[in-house]
Amino acid sequence: MKKLLVFAVLVMSMTALAGEKDQAINKLLTDFAQSWTKADVKTMASFWSEDADLINPMNVRANGRAEIEKLFERETGQVFKGSTMQMSVEKIRWIGDDYAFVDAQADVQNFTDPSG
Repeated sequence: MKKLLVFAVLVMSMTALAGEKDQAINKLLTDFAQSWTKADVKTMASFWSEDADLINPMNVRANGRAEIEKLFERETGQVFKGSTMQMSVEKIRWIGDDYAFVDAQADVQNFTDPSG
C-alpha cells in the first residue's frame, strides 16, 4: 500500500509540474501576442535566442536576433502596421523535462495585404 501511495503522490506532483509548465508556455505566447499588438519589436525579438533563425509565413528569413528584430520592424511598419494578435495553444507534447513541441494558433487581425 505504501508503494502505491508514493507512486500516486509522485504522479500527482509530476502532473502539477506539467500543468505549471503548460501555464508558462501559455503565458509566453500571450506575452508575445501582446508585444505584437503593441508593435514592440525589441520585446518581440527577445523571444528568440541570439543565434536563432526565423522563417515567417511569407518565407522571409532572418538569421540571429538582430535580423529578426529588423524583420519585425519592417513588418510592423508595413503589412502588419496596426494589426493585433491573439495566440492559443492547441497541443503541448513534452520531450523530457525542459523541451516541448507546441502546436499553437495565431490569429492576426487588421493587417494590410500587399496590394493595399
